Amino acid sequence: MVHGSRLQVYCVREGDTLLSISSFFHIPYQDLLLVNPYISFEDLQVGQLIYLPLSFYNPYCQENAIRYTLRAGESLSSIAEKYDSSYETILQANRNLHPYRLFEGQVWCIPMHWDVYESQTEKVTFIYPGLWEEKQVEKGIQLEGEYGFVNVKTVYSKTLSVLDICQHYAFKSKAHFGSKSLIEQIRVQNELGYIILPSTDQKKTMGNEAALVLSYPFLEIGDPFTYLILVTNQEFIYSITRSLQFNIIA
Repeated sequence: MVHGSRLQVYCVREGDTLLSISSFFHIPYQDLLLVNPYISFEDLQVGQLIYLPLSFYNPYCQENAIRYTLRAGESLSSIAEKYDSSYETILQANRNLHPYRLFEGQVWCIPMHWDVYESQTEKVTFIYPGLWEEKQVEKGIQLEGEYGFVNVKTVYSKTLSVLDICQHYAFKSKAHFGSKSLIEQIRVQNELGYIILPSTDQKKTMGNEAALVLSYPFLEIGDPFTYLILVTNQEFIYSITRSLQFNIIA
C-alpha cells in the first residue's frame, strides 16, 4: 500500500482514463499503477473496479466526535452551536489545530452528545445525535434534526451479494452520490459491508449524503439474503457505523 494512505474502490465510468482518474482524485498516476498491478489502464472497461490510494487527510477522532469539514464562512462558535457542543470542548479535541487559522476544507473533530436507538423491527442498535427526533416513515427508521438525518431499512434478495447491492446504490444512483462516488469495505460484528462516500459533484440538495450497505447475520437455510441500508450525512457515517450492533439471537 502507498505509505500514509488507505484503499477505496472506484467503478470505472465511460470516458475514464488513467490520467482523468488521476487528475480528478489528485492521485499521482504512478500510485494508481502501484496499487492496481493487474489492471490494464490502456483498456479500461465500464463497470471495472479499481483501487484508489486516498491519503489519510482526516484526523483520528474519539468515539464521541465526528470528523467535520469546514465550509466557507464558518467559525468554531457557529459549528459548536450547530452540533450542540462548545467552543472550549472543540479546542480540547483539536489541540494540534489553531482556532484563528481556519480555512475551507480543513477537518476538525467535533465532540457531540449522542443517544442510543434500539430498533426491534430492523434488529439493530446504533448511536445518533441527541438533538434528532424520530419521524414516522412507511418503512424502516427515520431520525432527523435541523442539520442531518439517518434512515435505516432492510432489503432482501435471493441472488444479489452485498457488493451487488452496494454497486447498485453507489454507481447507478448518480443523483444521490455524484458521478464518482467511492466505496470502502468494512466489517460490523464480522459481517461484510461497504460505506458509500459521495463525490465532489454530488448535488448540494442531497445534503452530503453517504450510506452503509451491510449484510445481516445468516439466519436459516433457505432464507433470502438480508441487507441493511443506512443513509446519513457523511460527517455522521463513520460514528454511526462504529456503534452499530445487530440485535439477533442465533
